[in-house]
Amino acid sequence: MRNSQDGKWRKNQGQLAFGETGEGEARNPSPEGTEPPAAERSTERPAKATGLMEVIVSPENMKKALKRVMENKGAPGPDGMTTTELPLFLSQNWQGIREELLSGTYRPQPVRRVGIPKPDGGVRKLGIPSVRDRVVQQVLLDILTPIFDPDFHPSSYGYRPGRSCHQAITKASLFMRQYELNWVVDMDLSKCFDTLKHDFLLTQVRRKVADGSILNLIKLFLESGVMTDTGLESTEEGSPQGGVISPLLANIYLDYFDQWSSRKLTKRNGGRPLKVVIQELNPILRGFANYFRIANCKGKFRELMQWIRRRLRAKQMMLWKKSGKLHRALRQQGHKGDFKAIKMGSWRNAACQLAHMALPNKSFEELGLYSMDKVETGISVPLP
Repeated sequence: MRNSQDGKWRKNQGQLAFGETGEGEARNPSPEGTEPPAAERSTERPAKATGLMEVIVSPENMKKALKRVMENKGAPGPDGMTTTELPLFLSQNWQGIREELLSGTYRPQPVRRVGIPKPDGGVRKLGIPSVRDRVVQQVLLDILTPIFDPDFHPSSYGYRPGRSCHQAITKASLFMRQYELNWVVDMDLSKCFDTLKHDFLLTQVRRKVADGSILNLIKLFLESGVMTDTGLESTEEGSPQGGVISPLLANIYLDYFDQWSSRKLTKRNGGRPLKVVIQELNPILRGFANYFRIANCKGKFRELMQWIRRRLRAKQMMLWKKSGKLHRALRQQGHKGDFKAIKMGSWRNAACQLAHMALPNKSFEELGLYSMDKVETGISVPLP
C-alpha cells in the first residue's frame, strides 16, 4: 500500500499533498519554471521582513520543500516515520499542519539523538528531526536564506549556497599573495552547534525579520528538546547538528563575530588611534602566547610579531593619509634630510625603511604592545 501511494505521489505530487488552496492564498499559482514568492521577496524585501508565514504555507514553497526532503532521504526522527511514508502522511494531515503554522500552535517534535564517531576518537552528537519537521524547516530555510545570505561576510564559505571549501582555499591563497603572508591558521570551534545562545541568536534574526510567527517558530525548533536512550532532555542552548535550518542559524549567529572582527582588530582603514587598537589586541596576543608557549616556538613568535608590527605600521600610515605627516613623524624622531613621498595605503610600503624609521619597535613598546617574541617558550609541564 505504501509503495502504491508513493508512486501516486511521484506522478502527481502537488495534487496529493498540497492540492487544496486555503483561504487567503493566491488562487493563481506561478507558472512552472518561474520563481516562487520567496524569491520575489528576496529582491524587494523591506528593512525587516514581515508576513512570511503566509509565504511559507503557500503550495509552491511547500512542494519545493517536500521535494528536497524526499531527495535528501535521511534517517527517521523520533517518531520513526520515513521519507517514504511522508507523502501519504501529508496528504492526510497537511491542512491541519497549515492551520497550526498560521495560528502559531504548531509544535515541533524533539529531535532523535545519534552519536557519530569522530576520526580523533570523540563522538559528534547529531539531532535528527522528524520528517514532518524537516519539511517545515526546509521551507523556512528557503525563505530566510535570501534574506540573510547576501549580507554575510564575503570571506564566509561554510554552509552557504554556491560556495565551497575549495573556494575558501582559493580566497586564502589570494590573501597570501596579496599581503605576502606565509601561514593559514586552521581552527575548529568546539561544539559550535551545541553552544549557540538562543537569546543572542534570536536577537540577530530579529534584526531582519519582524514577523513574530517566524521568530516564535524558530524558538520552538530550538527548544524542542532531544530524545535520548534515557528519555527527553531539554535544549536550553544550541541548535541540533542535523537539523535542516541549523547551518543557516549558525551562520547568522557567527556573522556577528565575522563582521566585528573585520572591523575591529587591525583593519588598516579604521579610524581609531593605534593605542586603542593595541589595547584590544593585547588580550588576544597574551592568550595565544600562553597557550602555545609550551612548544619550542620562539622563532614563530618572532615572525608573528614582525607581521603584527608591520600591520600596525600599515594602519598608522593609513591614518596619516599623506606623506607629509609621515615626514613630520620622521623629524620628530630626530631624522633629518629630504624624504620621498610614498603611497601611504600600500602594504609593501608598510615594510619600507621610512615606515620603520617613523615607527620603530620601541614606539610600539611605548604604546604598550604585548611582545610575544619576549615570551619564554619550551616550558616543561610536570606530570601528575
